[in-house]
Amino acid sequence: MPRHTKLLIALTLLVLLAIPAIYVACTWSTENPLRFEAVRLEKDPSPVGSTKHDLLHLTVRNVSKLPVHLSFASLHQKNPHDAAADAVQIGALMPDLQDRPEKGPRPLLLPPGGSMQCIAYISVDGVGAPEALRDIDVGYYWRSDTAERVCSLWTGYSHVLMGPAKSRILRHGDAHHRSPLILPATASPQPSSGQGSGK
Repeated sequence: MPRHTKLLIALTLLVLLAIPAIYVACTWSTENPLRFEAVRLEKDPSPVGSTKHDLLHLTVRNVSKLPVHLSFASLHQKNPHDAAADAVQIGALMPDLQDRPEKGPRPLLLPPGGSMQCIAYISVDGVGAPEALRDIDVGYYWRSDTAERVCSLWTGYSHVLMGPAKSRILRHGDAHHRSPLILPATASPQPSSGQGSGK
C-alpha cells in the first residue's frame, strides 16, 4: 500500500476519533446551570408518623444550553444566631419524591432553557414562615446529559468487568454548584393551607 494512502487513512481515522471527543468535551459540563425560584409554602397534608414538614414549591430552571440531570439539592440558611457560623441545612429536594411518571432514584432531566415544578421538604422548625426564606441558597448535584450517558455506560461495563463493589468505587461523581434561592419580586412566597400539586 502506498505511503500516502496509509497517511490518508490515518488522518481520516484521527478526524473520526476527534469529532466525538470534541463533542464530549463541549457538552460535558457548564458553569452553575440551574436556578431555583420559590413559588409557595404549605404544610405537608400527609405527614408520615410524627415527622412534619413544610413543603416549598419551586420552579427549577435550566439556564444553560445543555440538558441537565439534577440528582439532589439541599437548602441552606445562614445561621441567624451566629453570622460567622456555617449555613444550616433546612431541607432538601429529592428526585424520587417528585410527582412525575418516572419514579425511583432517577435524576430529574431538564432540557436546555427548560423548567420543572418541584417540591422541597423543609425539615427545620420555624422555617415555614415566608420571611424565613431569605438568605437561603441551594447546593445541588448534577450531570450533563453527556456525562450521564458516559457514566451510565462506564458503570455498566465496570460492573461486568470488575464487579459491583469496584464499579461503585470508580463511578464518576456529580458536579456541585450553589445558587441563591430566588424569591418572587413582590414578596416572599405566600403560605398555602391547601395541598396543591406544584404543577
